[in-house]
Amino acid sequence: MSVLNEVAQWQIEATNEDPHRYFFHTKDFEKITSGSMSFVIGRKGSGKTAIAERLAQRNHSSFSRKLSFRDFPFGLLYSRPDDSYSHPHQYITIWRYVIYRYICSMMVENQDVARNFSESICKKFQIDITDALDLTVERITGSELNASFLGVSGSKRKNTESVPISLSEANKALSDFIWSNVDDCPYFVLFDELDEDYGRVLEKERREEYFSLIVGLFQAIELISAESKRHGRKVMPIAFLRDDIFELCPSQDRNKWLDKATYLTWTSTQLRNLLNFRLYRAANPHARVAKPGEGWPLVFDVVETRFGTKRKKKKNTFDYLLDHTFARPRDIVHIVRESARQSIDMGLERINNAAITAADLEHSRYMKREVQAEFLPIMEENDFVFEAISVMGKQLFRYNELKERLAMTFNSHGYKCPLTDAQVVRMLYRFNVIGNEESGRRFFLYNSSSRSVDLEGNLCVHRGLLKALDVY
Repeated sequence: MSVLNEVAQWQIEATNEDPHRYFFHTKDFEKITSGSMSFVIGRKGSGKTAIAERLAQRNHSSFSRKLSFRDFPFGLLYSRPDDSYSHPHQYITIWRYVIYRYICSMMVENQDVARNFSESICKKFQIDITDALDLTVERITGSELNASFLGVSGSKRKNTESVPISLSEANKALSDFIWSNVDDCPYFVLFDELDEDYGRVLEKERREEYFSLIVGLFQAIELISAESKRHGRKVMPIAFLRDDIFELCPSQDRNKWLDKATYLTWTSTQLRNLLNFRLYRAANPHARVAKPGEGWPLVFDVVETRFGTKRKKKKNTFDYLLDHTFARPRDIVHIVRESARQSIDMGLERINNAAITAADLEHSRYMKREVQAEFLPIMEENDFVFEAISVMGKQLFRYNELKERLAMTFNSHGYKCPLTDAQVVRMLYRFNVIGNEESGRRFFLYNSSSRSVDLEGNLCVHRGLLKALDVY
């Protein structure tokens, strides 16, 4: 397969890609694998799932379980609050139980540890997430946790085959069992895609439950990580969460969690290095090192791109591509992949400026879909917002112009906008649809996180969305 054909098959979702071939190691990854970080926070598309997938790759010396909120029956989780904790901490107990069970299942998988267990113990801990949660729906019995070895039998517990024990008792027994038997191998319990139930957060009751689940999970991770450290072991539960959801968590512990959190952010230099690495690996699947710039000429035959009216402006080609993204790895992967596909259709051996231009429309549509997916949980009528921008048809505009167009568009569809005009603009800024333009420079949230949108200044549409919104 040619290098160009390989690039044309790159995957946007990390779950669909070979993590050994394309995973790009960063200092953030080293912090996570060392156990110094328990929470990975970042924008959608910033690489959270790629890290989780890489950690989930099993080998003879480490063990992992990757869990997604897609795997969790939310009704069961919401039905198991621990009333001994006040809101929003009532789900710590259920999360500790789930994490402990998965640690035990990995210990059973580790032959060096499992050889010390009986066959019945091993069988009890060969579980999946449904098993782990189903045990909490009815009742937990001594037999379900093999009470004889977990220390809840004997004179204090007669007829342990049917005696129910509480979730807290189960956690105590599991904790004692783990720290008495676990070895020095790393054990990762990875929680990814935690935004699965985020779509209902505008419902007040569900919003409180959802964030209570997140808070409980973080606190359970914090407690178990501290236990691991006290016992000198490498048991590492890790949560991966979108930054906007993390910022909405109501817990006063959020600042404390920041000490154990790594924020995934990408500079243009880091993204350039990532792309160079991927291009080099496309040609050399097992290569260990890619020198700076070594991958680019394998796939591109241009280093400069002209654009603007009559193509009078020019820019480094990578920087031109970067301007059409939200500075996220997945966006870079997409625009290069689409350029490769266009090159193949044109009969080219490498990507040139014509192929990049031809890829612009499909890439812009992808960018719009990405934004709408984030916008949807907050505002179902987001199509009307994008329609208003399209009808306005301008890259640069003022707040009052957009405000007027929003009112006209919603009225034409017989809807009332559920947010105020200012809220709509702030949400558009939050998801990088629009930014501010000052003295020829454009500022968006992803490249100026310390700034808030200036409603009095010039507003601009992100370049990566122009074609999809039919704005020129």
